[in-house]
Amino acid sequence: MTGDENPFSDLKRVFGDYQSDDREDDWQAVVEQLSEGQTVSGTVVARAPFGAFIDIGVGFPACLQIVLMGEMDHESYVANEWCPVGSKIVATILRIDSRQIALEQVPYEEVIRKGRERLDART
Repeated sequence: MTGDENPFSDLKRVFGDYQSDDREDDWQAVVEQLSEGQTVSGTVVARAPFGAFIDIGVGFPACLQIVLMGEMDHESYVANEWCPVGSKIVATILRIDSRQIALEQVPYEEVIRKGRERLDART
């Protein structure tokens, strides 16, 4: 898997047809197994311009958006030095809904606070 050309085909290779109605019982088991705020670890299986998809071992992909990655800075993003496919990560579950598992390494509230500080500094 390269993880850079088409992340969604990489996801299908790793997780099968995870969005199929046939997987509803599997998804419900995941919802019961995981909880928001829980720390998980996994492997990066695909990347997209907005973030990385992580296999946390539950049969469904988890997404870590770039703005919620720890120690992410502009230079790392531009140099394409973030979450290489195959790398291991630790993150916290931010949200579980609609067959999506959203992860964060930086608390969402902190991202909002820093964004507001940058905007305030411009004025």
